[in-house]
Amino acid sequence: MEIRKDIENAKRAYESDLQVIKDGKGKSYIIEENEDGQHEYLQIIKEPLKYADGRIRGIIALINNVTEQEEMKRKLEKLSYTDELTGVHNRAFFEEYIALISEENYPMGIISADCDNLKFINDNYGHMVGDEYIRMAVTFMKSIIPESSVICRTGGDEFIIFLPGVGRDSVERYVNILNSMDNVFQVMGRNVEVSFGYSVIEGPGENVREHIIESDEEMYKCKNGKKRIKEKTEELRRKLEEENN
Repeated sequence: MEIRKDIENAKRAYESDLQVIKDGKGKSYIIEENEDGQHEYLQIIKEPLKYADGRIRGIIALINNVTEQEEMKRKLEKLSYTDELTGVHNRAFFEEYIALISEENYPMGIISADCDNLKFINDNYGHMVGDEYIRMAVTFMKSIIPESSVICRTGGDEFIIFLPGVGRDSVERYVNILNSMDNVFQVMGRNVEVSFGYSVIEGPGENVREHIIESDEEMYKCKNGKKRIKEKTEELRRKLEEENN
């Protein structure tokens, strides 16, 4: 198989040849090939051929097709960073992502999300319905935020959404839309309700975790505000019922 048709692979092959000649030691690495629509991973093993006095006379190479092993490895790597229930990123990915945020991501919006009434759903309908409630909450969020957003499930019903390159005005608009659309999705006849808060990292030097805390605080203000509105509504409803009776 000709592996030098790809410029990057050809460059790597040339550099590895030089390294084998220089060190006099074998070398092994894996390349990715796309030939005629066929995707493959190839393991390249190179060993120096030497004269009796130790001088290198050439290089012998062996090519092994390791596509199945590499695809399985990448699948397992993906699973380790994916939340099994929702398919979004998990807590492990969240921690890695924070460490990798760079200047090119700024400004960056951060949205905190927390499912409302999940305990009621679990207690009254069971955890299978509760799981569906969480999945529908993710579907709801994905229907509003940009495709480039990074959604992480950081707890049972808690999510952090990163919006790279999205400034304050746009983030605020997304959150306002999200907070106003509690009646779009339903599970067991109940609206899927989620509370949202946000913060925005304007540039380098700002602490990402402090912005996440600020976003969480805004989300809890939203959640408490909804709770007070519901309590007031229930109080008014009871008064009307008493007056009618």
